[in-house]
Amino acid sequence: MKKAAVIAIFANSFISAVKLVVGAIFGSLAVFADGIDSFFDIVSSASVLVGIRASEKPPDAEHLYGHGRFENLPSLVIAGSLFIASSGIFYEAFRKIFYAEYGAFEWIALGAALFSIGGKYLLQRYLLRVYEKVKSSTLMSYAKNIRGDVLTSLSVSIGVAAVALGMPWADPLVAIMVAALILKTGIEISRETLQILADSSPGNEIISRIRSVALTVPGVKDCHRVRARRSGRGILVDLHIWVDPGIEVATSHKISDEVVGAILKNIPNVVHVLVHVEPSPQKEDIEDHSKMIAAIASEVTKVKQVVGCHGIRLQHSGEDMVAEMHILVDSSLSITETHRISEEVSVRIRSLFPNIKRVVIHEEPESVGSVEI
Repeated sequence: MKKAAVIAIFANSFISAVKLVVGAIFGSLAVFADGIDSFFDIVSSASVLVGIRASEKPPDAEHLYGHGRFENLPSLVIAGSLFIASSGIFYEAFRKIFYAEYGAFEWIALGAALFSIGGKYLLQRYLLRVYEKVKSSTLMSYAKNIRGDVLTSLSVSIGVAAVALGMPWADPLVAIMVAALILKTGIEISRETLQILADSSPGNEIISRIRSVALTVPGVKDCHRVRARRSGRGILVDLHIWVDPGIEVATSHKISDEVVGAILKNIPNVVHVLVHVEPSPQKEDIEDHSKMIAAIASEVTKVKQVVGCHGIRLQHSGEDMVAEMHILVDSSLSITETHRISEEVSVRIRSLFPNIKRVVIHEEPESVGSVEI
């Protein structure tokens, strides 16, 4: 992948130099704007290379999960450079239109635009082939940027040709179109990158596959609270499994290790798996408590500042019962206030349902981003 970034740097350097020189000497703002776009591609390529090298460092005392997210930072550099480029082009294009500063048609300007189309197209094809092998989100972002460059150079070619047909205003007009395309690409890249940096889920399909793989491991009675988030090219996973409550600790640990191994082997890009082992409910705990669970959920949501309630489980402990649940609260609340709300929920449930002697509550912010199954 580092080789791909180096090749992209040299290719864009040459293409950019051609367009910047031709656009400046022969007065084509559209070609010059296209050259600026390619120049920022050089900056982007260099930042991709730096990010890749940083992300490949092994975990250390300050980065226990590794440096995977360093790979995503260059995508923000790419987006920022595109915002800067588009702003400059917008300004110069509108200035030329306002003052009617139009240039004459030059064949060499058209040749430079056509040369850019061919070069950028071949570069994009190459980067996509590399992406299919390494699945790097940053490399895909860069390939999308190159795809936009192909369309940009095509628009520039049309604009330069239009000047030859007696429409000199077409050159700055196309430059505005170029700036709009650059801006659109920057917005798309920044949105995708911020999703990854904000611990976005890899999607319901991968979450479901993780659960299915875990259930194939002998000894796993059930699997729930499956969560996953992206980190660079990797995916970090944690999940809860139920095992026979009568087995020894060593056996449950072995089952946990097998679950980790199965997920790492069968789910692409998963780099870390954390398994929480829980005893499965006793036979009598599997009876239908749907009506009681619905009643508990209704009472919990009556507590002030509780936004929602889910994941309610009832389990026998001798003659008594234990209730476990997840409540949603406003993410801006303090820890002290959240704890007070939990205490209020616990007291309410134990007073209204005498057979429940213990209530285990997990607090979650209202905007929780994980996917639960």
